[in-house]
Amino acid sequence: MSKSNVEELENLILTNFDGADVHTGFILRDSKKKEKVLFDYKADYLFTPASNTKILTFYASKMYLDKYLNGYKYFERNDTTYFVGCGDPGFLNQRFEDQLAFSELRDKENLVFVDLWNSDQRWGPGWSWDDYSYYYATERSIFPIYGNTVTFSSTPSGLEMVPGNFPTSVGNYNKGESVRRAESQNIFNIDKKWLKMNDQDTVYIPFNWSGELFASLLSDTLRKTVKLVPSNSIGRKMDSGVSWKFVNGSSRDTVLRKMMYDSDNFIAEQLLFNISSNWTNKLSSEAVIDTMFTSVLKKWKGKVRWVDGSGLSRYNAFSPRFISEVLLNLYDFSSEEELFSYFPAGGVRGTIQDWYGDDDGPFVFAKTGTLTGVHCLSGYVKTKSGRTLIFSFMHNGYLGSSSKYKRKMEIVLHWIRQNF
Repeated sequence: MSKSNVEELENLILTNFDGADVHTGFILRDSKKKEKVLFDYKADYLFTPASNTKILTFYASKMYLDKYLNGYKYFERNDTTYFVGCGDPGFLNQRFEDQLAFSELRDKENLVFVDLWNSDQRWGPGWSWDDYSYYYATERSIFPIYGNTVTFSSTPSGLEMVPGNFPTSVGNYNKGESVRRAESQNIFNIDKKWLKMNDQDTVYIPFNWSGELFASLLSDTLRKTVKLVPSNSIGRKMDSGVSWKFVNGSSRDTVLRKMMYDSDNFIAEQLLFNISSNWTNKLSSEAVIDTMFTSVLKKWKGKVRWVDGSGLSRYNAFSPRFISEVLLNLYDFSSEEELFSYFPAGGVRGTIQDWYGDDDGPFVFAKTGTLTGVHCLSGYVKTKSGRTLIFSFMHNGYLGSSSKYKRKMEIVLHWIRQNF
């Protein structure tokens, strides 16, 4: 990189981002030369990463998950099948075609679901409690079913609801929201204006998961009784040399692409649970995060903070340099073609399909991250000369829309594409 290029890139960054209205960090590095940092600006400062956190969840999933997620695990005693969940987000989820775990479970008799769930884990640390009725804050659980949401579809023939086991009411009390759940109950209030104005609209509203609800929904779907027992009632059986059998669940790659393209928080959280199911009955995001910081992220322990799978938490604190090193590790983990297939592509797919495009095809493959006052973009940029560079933009502390920062990043990324 020539001195003049460095000066011009620095001028671009300073002109666009060195102001009082936003706190920005940026790094650009070579994917082939591990220690080669081409340019950095406040790259060691800590920022709230929002959904850039999913890059770490993706990394952990590629390291520890096989071709299929763990659908559930079970053991058999006499004529009874005891089973526990492994956190697979795809079970009876309408957005996933593969239903291997359900097919296996359907063929078993005398089913007993062992409830190991601690409801204190339903949200991640630092989540906003009043987001409970929005899809992006869908509750975590040990055994998701129907994506832990109710699907409401307004159609020409009326309202469709899956699953249809919940009480509803229709009125004018939602203040512009199509459907809202009661805070502590699975009662759903539907806006009648939404029903009248929309004949082709679908919304996903989280329900409050419990072992009792799971057993009831699964019983209805299977058309046979699924019994529920707390873990302490069969604790001795579970601890007496039980040989657990795992059943394949959702396709790992399908799940990962949905998470990365759509920035799906629920999937991200459940992936960490699914990884930990290989190690313990009590699913734990913390177990996965601790394992990562004692292995591939060892040098970063105590220097950054990672607390959930999705990035919903404002407790997360990453630096652009940290994210760039994770991206560098991922680049060495698989072929470029395969790696880029998991990321949103500029102008083509995912959360950047309307940004960072080019007539010659996508040249930016990157993950976004957005909360109020937070917007980040980290990934890979392909240059005209054929190089692949790693970058991380992190913006915190601004008011209003993120659009003006996207426009400025677009200027910088196009300049990098042309000049490297």
